[in-house]
Order: sequence, then C-alpha cells, then structure tokens
Amino acid sequence: MATSLSLAAVAIELPDDLIWVDELAWSPIRQKKGYSIEGALIVDRFVLQAGRPITLIGNERRSWVARGKLLALQAWASLPTDPVFTLRLHGIDRQVIFDLGEAANTTEGAVRGEPVFPFADPEDEDAYCSVELRFMEI
Repeated sequence: MATSLSLAAVAIELPDDLIWVDELAWSPIRQKKGYSIEGALIVDRFVLQAGRPITLIGNERRSWVARGKLLALQAWASLPTDPVFTLRLHGIDRQVIFDLGEAANTTEGAVRGEPVFPFADPEDEDAYCSVELRFMEI
C-alpha cells in the first residue's frame, strides 16, 4: 500500500517499508490516581481525544529516502502555522501534524536521516537512511 504525506494537493510519497514503531505503545485511556484527605484512593479515568504518536523509522538496509524529499518534509515541519497533513499509512488516511518534541530547545526534530554515502556536497537525489519521521494524530 502506498504511504504518503500530503498538504492540500501536494503529496510526498514515502517508502512503504517504514515501520510504525509506536503503533501499539499508545492508549487513548488515561488515569490519574490520588488520595483524598481521609486517605481514600481516588481514580479519575478519561479518554484522550487526540495526540496519538506516529513515529515512522527506517534503517540502513531499508526505507531509503532521497535527500530532496527529506528537505521538503523538513520545510513542511518548519511551517509556523502548524498545518494539518494527511498521512496515508496502511491504507488509512490520518490527520496529523509534525511532532516537534516537548521542550523548546529540543534537538529531536520531526524529520531525521543520515546519508547512506556521505558527500561534502550532497545532491537532492542522494539516498538517506536511518530515517525517522515523527507525527501526532489530531
């Protein structure tokens, strides 16, 4: 199945063999525990309405991406308006934003990759591996 990220009428095709590493690590159910002044346990359980992480990764053996696509994804992640994208993954369209991390000074980033063969002057067609794309479903 085709994997892509689109904004309006512009789509960027992504490798189909990117792995969704946190697909089963998230639950929309949360609970808070505390104690009353008398010592009784108080449990508040609720359902999250959004925020599911979608982290797609590749490695040096699969999911190579052209540098030009990573630069385009990085430009989208850097838009100041935080637009909503459509991520087509496993045949399902999901509404997502880039997950830039929690802290203002984070170095995590939403788009990462390493060149397969490092060059001093890389070109847009050069392959990058160890790709990591971080989204949040809204």
